[in-house]
Amino acid sequence: MGLRLKGMPLARRAGELVSEAVAPGAVQVTNDGLPIVLGVDGQTIGGYPKVAHVIRADLDLLAQLRPGDRVQFVRVTSDEAEAASRERAAFLNEWLTRLRIAERQPEFV
Repeated sequence: MGLRLKGMPLARRAGELVSEAVAPGAVQVTNDGLPIVLGVDGQTIGGYPKVAHVIRADLDLLAQLRPGDRVQFVRVTSDEAEAASRERAAFLNEWLTRLRIAERQPEFV
């Protein structure tokens, strides 16, 4: 559903906000000040402050993190996010093409 980050708690006012729409990649700060990054199976509404958003191109990479791995957030423009998304989609499409070709190759025993 999401990825809970550890570290120095972020300062915030106590309490929840009125629930509003959230999407995969939303970074919400819970009452204890620790952020949660919502994954693709996360909820669709939330009442915690949203302080950032992970771009679509990085969501699958985020899902592959292991406990103890470090993350770093970098501000990007919407144009940079779109370019990264196109680049990631092209990379994944190339791998899918390779897999489809490999499936058609006769097996050598």
